[in-house]
Amino acid sequence: MPARCQQGRDKNKISERQESYETYQYFGQTAWWKGSQSADTGTFHNVHKGKDVIGMKVKNVANEDLGKVDNLMLNLPAGRVVFAILNPDSSLNLGNNLYALPPNALTLSSDQKNLVSDLSKDKLASAPHFAKNQWENLSDPSFPSRVYQYYGKQAYFETGGALRPTGRTETEEKTYPNKQN
Repeated sequence: MPARCQQGRDKNKISERQESYETYQYFGQTAWWKGSQSADTGTFHNVHKGKDVIGMKVKNVANEDLGKVDNLMLNLPAGRVVFAILNPDSSLNLGNNLYALPPNALTLSSDQKNLVSDLSKDKLASAPHFAKNQWENLSDPSFPSRVYQYYGKQAYFETGGALRPTGRTETEEKTYPNKQN
């Protein structure tokens, strides 16, 4: 390739990057590729070893024990954690069941010793679950879809990218107010 053509391509790449950077600046945002610090300083927030998460206590926002993380379910080809499997605390009287939680339904507590969720006992009791000795076919998309929808979380594996409303079935009639002109 002639040097002139290569220089033209390099200038186009630079102008595209500059335009993207200026767009981020216009909206008062830091361009994702710039970061707030150099790559060798700071921390990569909210990234944890699986072995540290397994066994971690899960509490609700009222600081009540919900249980412990029994396992993490991975989608290896997508490189994603699909579920954190919750083994509920015996005080909740939820039987011999496990509960699949979307990972984004959990946050690290301020002391970084527990996970926190906005779940109540009643919400957890109604959640999709399975017996400890009868693991669901977790690769069947209907179970993960039910779980993510129940918790009101967008599943990364669903196509279309549109958020689906929760608490409503597809067969319900939708009504809209009359538009006023």
